[in-house]
Amino acid sequence: MSTARCQSHNNLLCRPGGNEKLTHRLIELGRYLTETIPPSGGGNRRGQNEYCLVRPQNFAYNCATLIKKFNWPIWSGLLVSIFALLSYPLLFVNWPVTRDFPWANIALFVVAAFLLFVGIRRAFAPGRRRLSKILSALGALLSVLVLGMFILVAFIGSRWLPASTRAPQVSQKAPGFTLNDTNDKPVSLTELVLQPINGKPAKGVLLVFYRGYW
Repeated sequence: MSTARCQSHNNLLCRPGGNEKLTHRLIELGRYLTETIPPSGGGNRRGQNEYCLVRPQNFAYNCATLIKKFNWPIWSGLLVSIFALLSYPLLFVNWPVTRDFPWANIALFVVAAFLLFVGIRRAFAPGRRRLSKILSALGALLSVLVLGMFILVAFIGSRWLPASTRAPQVSQKAPGFTLNDTNDKPVSLTELVLQPINGKPAKGVLLVFYRGYW
């Protein structure tokens, strides 16, 4: 191979007096992964230009093939599941509409389940390697464990709280208490009962219990 031939393709790898062993390895790698530049001027002179620069289109094709083989739905489903678990105490708990019932987290888990279904079908399609099937099954298993943890904490664990036996029951007289109002002034239940309304004695006091978050 002549030096002028390589320089015509802007190749700096094939120089006279270069490392022949390194050049030979690069040549074999180029043969295995990509095609070589066709000879300019026609004819079959593969032996003269197979040491020259490989096509960048072939490198892009190999990258696209690698991305296509990567089972991204499985790992995307796992990430969505983890976000659905952590977003409730860190994000959605700040708003009553998403705190009282975790519908936003349930919607995220539905999306994760769809991605896992697509990923499992893709992993066990004909022609897939065993390693791909094992890793995909592991990712799906971790996602299911995350979902189970969320269900345990959000729906089952809350029922394990002990019952309040000392709470007032229906038709039972409320016990006396004293609490601070919005102006940080102490107000007792007895005062509210004895306080007249429009010059008339009060018939009772309405107590409203709010489920709050502080």
